[in-house]
This record gives sequence, structure tokens and C-alpha cells, in this order.
Amino acid sequence: MVGARGKEGFPFHRVVLVADELPEEAPLSQTYLRRDLEKTQSHVLSELKQAIASLGLEIAHYQNPAQLAANASQHFADIVLSIYGGQESRNRMALIPAICESLGLQYLGADAYGRIASQDKETSKRLAMEVGLLTPDYLVIREPDDLIALKSFPTPFVVKPLWEGSSIGIGPNNLIKSATDGLLLAEDLLEALQQPLIVEAFVPGREVNYSLIQLSDRTEARLTEAFLPGSPNHFDSHLYDAEEKLDRNSRLQNRPLALDLLSEVDRDGLARLPKIFGGLGYARIDGKLFNNRFQFIEVTPDAWLASSGSFVSGFLSSGWSYEDVISAVLLSRRERRPRRQANG
Repeated sequence: MVGARGKEGFPFHRVVLVADELPEEAPLSQTYLRRDLEKTQSHVLSELKQAIASLGLEIAHYQNPAQLAANASQHFADIVLSIYGGQESRNRMALIPAICESLGLQYLGADAYGRIASQDKETSKRLAMEVGLLTPDYLVIREPDDLIALKSFPTPFVVKPLWEGSSIGIGPNNLIKSATDGLLLAEDLLEALQQPLIVEAFVPGREVNYSLIQLSDRTEARLTEAFLPGSPNHFDSHLYDAEEKLDRNSRLQNRPLALDLLSEVDRDGLARLPKIFGGLGYARIDGKLFNNRFQFIEVTPDAWLASSGSFVSGFLSSGWSYEDVISAVLLSRRERRPRRQANG
């Protein structure tokens, strides 16, 4: 692959990396209830730093938004890459772009609106439907009085927290096959996570990711599938839950799929979706392939940048190196609407 940097190289010399590390402690017996799963594992942070350094760029690493804000005056000529995870605050994913915009720093990825709209599963589903994508039937449980609706919601279904990513709140028991089990789990999650829940019809089929990087002259997109060797129908009856994602010994693998496996209407919808979020820069859109259609599940604007992750693997399988992927991410750009000129 010809390097994404082209002849001009990078328009900056330093990357300001905002990343909080996931503690290297033994996981809880109920991993899915950990609130820190959006933080970055140390081995992933190390390989990302090595890739950035190999591109000839300096690195400044901050652990949280407060450190970035305190040192902002040093970074007006730099680019900010945030993989900050935080925990508990529903606004945590919007903090870095909000700080950057308010202090005049250049940054990568979605803006504050795009981050919040992505984090809210109800909002992201409505935007996906607006561009013609299918999404599983769903309802939102905001308080205990809403739980009665579960008694009439068709099984099987999945119960998830509304404002989380990285499968926080999603364990092996979240695939519900009886209303009674759904009521019990929903009550527990409302109490444990202190936020609304989304109840979503379970869609069997292939677990797929549409990954994209928006460059100045084109958008690079790849389609990958998570699969379990020897069990081609695994995701017809299982979820890709938090314990599976955190397990470095997981047997799940990623493999590339041709984009033309998607219907024309789905390819069009997936291409249009970043625009309706205001531009994402780089992102992963998760879904299921069922009856030859893409069923939208969620969008992750700060896609996991591990070399073993589904976002990166799609590009590696097409001949890119890991450094090529990180280079393209560092050059990714949000689409901006042109400003209206004032009359006179």
C-alpha cells in the first residue's frame, strides 16, 4: 500500500494521546458489571505508541481530560487523539472534543455531538433508520415503572444499558428467552448501572463490523466478521459479551468480507451515516447480517485501535500494515458543513 501520508507528510509533529489505562487486575466474577471497560489495556497502549513513534512523530500522553486542559497551551500545533474511556459519567466520551473546541486544539474523531449521539443507543438507531438502515425492534426502559412493557416484548431479546460501550453491562445472560428472566435482569441492571436500558430484539446471523476512515480525498471502508472456528452459526444463539471481548485467550477470530456482500441500499446507508453524525473521522459500525440485509446495532466513533481488533484487522487483510492504519487514522478528517456567507 502507498502510505496514506502522501508526499506532504503529516501537518503536525506531535500527537497528543489522551488514554487512561485499564487496571491489570483480576477481573470481577461478573466482568460485564465493571465500569472501566472502555479504558485501554496496557499492551494496546504500548503498541499504539510504538506505531506513532515509528511514523516519526512525537507523543505527549495524558491520562484524563483535566491533564489535557491544564497543558493545552503547549499543543496548538499538535493533533489530539483521544481513546479516553473514563467511567460512569454519561458525558465522558464528549469531554475531549469539547475541551479541544473550547480551547482551539485540533483533534481527531467525532465531535462532542457525534460522540454523545453514538453513545446513546436510541439516538444512534434513529439516525441509522433515517439513512435507510434496518435496526432490530426495540424499546427503552427508563425507570422501574417501564418494566411492565417487557411482558409483551417478543423473545428472544437482549437487554443493554443505553449509554455504554465496550459491552459494559452485557454478559452471557443478557440474551433473554423468557419475560421473567428479562424482568429480573433489567431490574438488576437498572439498580447496578443507574441509567436507562434498551431492550432489543435478538437478530441471529453473522456478527459483522463496517470500519471506515474518512480521508481528505476518499473514505476507506472495510467489512469484517467475528467468528468462532468450527462453529459457523455461533452468533445465531450467542452474544459477543464483555467477558469474551476482555479474554485475550478467546477463540473468536476476525476475517475479511467483501463489501459487495452488502446490499446496495445497505452500502449506501452505511456510507451516508457518518455524514448525519456530522462526520466521524474514523469509526466502526456494528451489525448482524441476516436475510441478506445489514441490521444496525451501534456505532463506535473511537474504534479500538489494537492490531488484533476488528477495526484494524479489516485493513490489515487488504495489505495495509498496522502503521499504515494508524497513519490513516491520524490523517482522518470530519466532514464539515460550509458556513453560510452573510449578506452584504
